[in-house]
Amino acid sequence: MVVHIVGASIYEIIGIIKWEYLAHRLPALKDLQLVFVGPELEPEDDTGTGEEAVVVQCEECEKLGRRITQQTRSMTYQAFRRRQPAAEPDLVLVQNCGFHEYEVGSSGWEEGWVGLPSLLHDNKAPVIFTSYTRGEAMKDMARLQQLCEAELEVLVRCERNVMRSHRPVRDWEMDEDRDVFYSNQYLSVVRQS
Repeated sequence: MVVHIVGASIYEIIGIIKWEYLAHRLPALKDLQLVFVGPELEPEDDTGTGEEAVVVQCEECEKLGRRITQQTRSMTYQAFRRRQPAAEPDLVLVQNCGFHEYEVGSSGWEEGWVGLPSLLHDNKAPVIFTSYTRGEAMKDMARLQQLCEAELEVLVRCERNVMRSHRPVRDWEMDEDRDVFYSNQYLSVVRQS
């Protein structure tokens, strides 16, 4: 299974072993390839080569013969797709995406999500994205639909994520009259139709 973690920062890589949890939920999984892509990442991974690195895993996964690897790419996903057009993931994940945060055409937009349609793949890999609040989730979905309208199939629309963080963060904006939010609180899933 190949998972592209898009818009990644050091936060997604700290405690890399947490990604092994995915393997524990998929008993038949033998090979998990994690590709972290984001302009905020360091240009190279721990090997210093920018190549695939094997992730240390638990004893049970080793006994099962699982192989978990990681790669990091310090660039936007749009640039990654241009450089590796044949890299088809099984799953694309964007955590706390913020698709809606910048006006289209602004410098923040150009540096971040201008390539939003590049999240969609011909192999119809699901794109899972999360948002902090319901209001943000709705805006993130609207932005994605606006830019990918003809080619987008919505599988899950702005639902509460049971796998969200349980650490509350004060929400000074009071989205929907709530004074706290949680990381990855709302979940949406789309794919190319």
